[in-house]
Amino acid sequence: VTIELAAPSVFPLLPCCTSIENQALVTVGCLAKGYLPDSVSFQWDAQFTSGIKTFPATLSNDHYTRSSQLTLSSEEWKKKPVTCSVSHSAISQPKNVTVPGIECKSGPEKPKSSPQLELLASVQQDCSRNPNMRFVCFVSGLNNNGVRIRWYLGRKSRDLNPTVDMRSTEDSKYCITSKVEISSSDWNSYKSVTCEITGPGTEGVKPVTANKCTESRAKRELTVREQFFGAGSNTKTQSSDLDSLKPPSLHLLPPSLDDITSDDTLTLICLATNIKPMAEALLTWTENDSLVSEDRRNETHYCKDLAHSCSILSSLRVPKINWVKGDSYTCLLTHPSTKGSLSKTIRYTKSSTLNAGEQCPCR
Repeated sequence: VTIELAAPSVFPLLPCCTSIENQALVTVGCLAKGYLPDSVSFQWDAQFTSGIKTFPATLSNDHYTRSSQLTLSSEEWKKKPVTCSVSHSAISQPKNVTVPGIECKSGPEKPKSSPQLELLASVQQDCSRNPNMRFVCFVSGLNNNGVRIRWYLGRKSRDLNPTVDMRSTEDSKYCITSKVEISSSDWNSYKSVTCEITGPGTEGVKPVTANKCTESRAKRELTVREQFFGAGSNTKTQSSDLDSLKPPSLHLLPPSLDDITSDDTLTLICLATNIKPMAEALLTWTENDSLVSEDRRNETHYCKDLAHSCSILSSLRVPKINWVKGDSYTCLLTHPSTKGSLSKTIRYTKSSTLNAGEQCPCR
């Protein structure tokens, strides 16, 4: 019996610059491709006894492919490139490949912008009722994930058991959404809620506060409501008012890491801010350019009071299998101030995977 032999081709696997920026650890890899039979083995530099993971071989076009990865400190990698040796029955001597350090410079360094902090309060049509209030603290533009959000009732810091969701964005930054609910008794007693962020890179970012409605403010809000929506009617905004309206802002956030690694269903979040008037805003979702049904989405409206601009927080449930295969999702906001619509589209990209000798697809 003749066993066909085919020697492996060996390639270094380099991480994207955006995946190692400001990171203590870096993961590099070694790829063996196009060999027969399935008998390849990997050996990294002798000083590395941990952080090594070798993956099972895959068969394609009657030949095998296999890879091994090494996780080490970025400082070690900067001091000395690492070497991977590949052994196979079709070659008499191991093939060595060096994984060099990469220089992540694409031009002059851009100045770091400060994080943006926004506090959203649930809409109350009648301030005198004082129902339980929901608050969302939204922080965007973070350069690292070591930021803490602190909540205050009045002037006292309180543990309000917030629901916290941290996500990475396409520009290699982070955003955090922290949600709390305040009882009517606490809302009446303390009369204000404050959101504050602390941590690296947040110096100079001021806390934001939402204050409880008073009777005089409630009357003023009624006047504002009649001004924009008409007394007891759904009056549309006049065309002469459009020039004075500022267009909303739209943010579309990818699934969180917890979603991707644990659940069969992922959650996309769309946040529309600076909406005024609220009554004429319509937010919709599409999946591969087809309208998404209402039962897959959840939408909440927020504003400090009717005299201020409002926000829409909408979440969409997405099957993980659809996300991974590359389906596209679009959040679409229609509003008179946009003179049309605003939209943001997102889809899965393999920006965190290792890439063999090619330009990384990170943005």
